[in-house]
Amino acid sequence: MKNHKLIFGILIPVIILGFIVYLFYPKNKIISPINNPVQTDTPLTYINTDYGFTFSLPNNWKGYSIIKNNWEGSLLNNKTAKETGPKLLIRNPNWTSATPYEDIPIMIFTLEQWNSYMTENFNVSAAPIPASEIARNNLYVFALPPRWDFDYSKGFEDAENILKNNPMKVYNLEKISPLKNGRQCYAYNHEATKTEPYTVNEFIDMTVSGIKVNGTKKGNQKGPDMTNGYTGTLSGSLNADKINLIFSYIIEGSANKEKEIYQVKKDLTGIEKLRYPLIEKLGMLVPDTSKEFKTMLYARVGCEASN
Repeated sequence: MKNHKLIFGILIPVIILGFIVYLFYPKNKIISPINNPVQTDTPLTYINTDYGFTFSLPNNWKGYSIIKNNWEGSLLNNKTAKETGPKLLIRNPNWTSATPYEDIPIMIFTLEQWNSYMTENFNVSAAPIPASEIARNNLYVFALPPRWDFDYSKGFEDAENILKNNPMKVYNLEKISPLKNGRQCYAYNHEATKTEPYTVNEFIDMTVSGIKVNGTKKGNQKGPDMTNGYTGTLSGSLNADKINLIFSYIIEGSANKEKEIYQVKKDLTGIEKLRYPLIEKLGMLVPDTSKEFKTMLYARVGCEASN
């Protein structure tokens, strides 16, 4: 009996204490775990609207800079025009003159330049390996210079790893010609010289509509053993600052066709014919663009000059 009283004497205070705790302890409290902030490596994006590409960089390149430069080609044949083009350097933000980090260099070629480079008309380095293409759009090819990372500058592994992730995305650009729609005329005049003993006069009357070009061309040549005149039609298209035309003409009673390439002068004062040696293909004379060319300047004139 004494044992029962002892047990009740212990249980009653415990029950009372439990009841008090139940009454005063918050019943709906939710204990949330503590979450540490997650560190993310959000990429940076360099956007170039002039050439139509974007380039992704890791977050630790925040503060990068773009250095604008040019590449120059060494001629491997007798082509008169010197090849050159833009080169962009994406510079590591840690770069200093005392501690130069490895740049990411991007050479920019026109499609025509790249095709010429691939056929070994010129080179861009003394290295025995060519530049390597990264990507291309409808107007440009983007490439890495030969052995660009062989100097093993600080951070070169970082630059190499960036390129392994295919960071460049390209998009097509609108081909904009500096020529406006409408009728326009051009004249070429060449006086005889000892090396070129022929006087040549030509007149082009053409109309531009969008990328389409149509018109006429007439001319005459006079020399020691030849005098003739010719006239014909022009039809073709614009591609940025290039005009590709087919000249269908009659000379001395014989019908002929010739493909011609013109380049619009930046100041719009005329157009230049790229005079390549001609070869015959499929019954038409076409420029051999692998050879040396000369330019013939056709000055912009009033169309009344044709009368």
